[in-house]
Amino acid sequence: KKEIPSYIRPCCSMWMTEPGYHNENYHFEKNSILFEKNNFSVNYKGNFEDLHRSVRISAKGHTVIMGKKNSPAARVIDKEVLLKGLYDEALRAGVKVQNQTVSTMAEEDSRGVKVKLLYKGKASWITGKILFAADGVNSKITESLGLNKKRKVIFDTHVVSYHMTKVKTPYPDAWIRFTGDAFTG
Repeated sequence: KKEIPSYIRPCCSMWMTEPGYHNENYHFEKNSILFEKNNFSVNYKGNFEDLHRSVRISAKGHTVIMGKKNSPAARVIDKEVLLKGLYDEALRAGVKVQNQTVSTMAEEDSRGVKVKLLYKGKASWITGKILFAADGVNSKITESLGLNKKRKVIFDTHVVSYHMTKVKTPYPDAWIRFTGDAFTG
């Protein structure tokens, strides 16, 4: 990616507020998102929108509505603002950033880790004491280290996302998901 903080593909940019979701409790406070169980925070200076309900609509028009009365079920964030803040913070901390570079695998030994990189078709290796892999749910890094062997995949599906504005909906405080005939999750 040329512009690392840029956000060009659809993704679920919301924080589920259910306590213990993904084995973490977090909340928003004064330009930060605080992770209580793991005792850290990240800066976030963007806007957010609270969603109090989740609506699922089947191909045949059946509707299921889930939600919470007194607190939001999720908080939608501006992912590009979050990524830009993390990127800027990393640069201030002295992190060397290599744009348009893909990490394809990692190896661990008694001295630390080494990561194989691809940049414009050329491979190279970097080494370090600690590796933070943030390359997504289908991570090549965690796969190469054998860390996701016991991971259970509930379902794998193709998604089409649309962002619509000025649409009247009976569910203004919800995220709505339409499921097709082949949906299994």
